Amino acid sequence: MPKIIQTVTVKMDNNRHEAGLAGMKRYKEFMEKSGASVSVAFALEAGPAAGHAVVATTFPSAAAWAQFVDDEGEGMVKLRSNALQATHIVSTSLMQVVDI
Repeated sequence: MPKIIQTVTVKMDNNRHEAGLAGMKRYKEFMEKSGASVSVAFALEAGPAAGHAVVATTFPSAAAWAQFVDDEGEGMVKLRSNALQATHIVSTSLMQVVDI
C-alpha cells in the first residue's frame, strides 16, 4: 500500500536551535500517537538551503493521512493554529511513495 509523506521545510534560527528541536520533538510525539512516523533531515552543506530542516511525516496509507486531515480534535486545532502563525516555514509538500 502506498505511503503518504507530508514535508515541511523550516529555516532553523541559530539563536533558537534548542527551542526548534524541542518543538520538533513535541510534534513527533503528537504525530506518533496518530500512527505516523516523523523524521528530520538537516541541510548542512546545501548552499542557500544550509540551515534548513525538512520535517517528514510518513503516514502508512492515504486513508491514514485522510483520517488525520479530517481530525477536529483539540490537538489538531492547536497544531493548525501554530502552523498558521509560524514565520519559519519555507515550503511544504505532499508526496506519495509507491514501490516500483
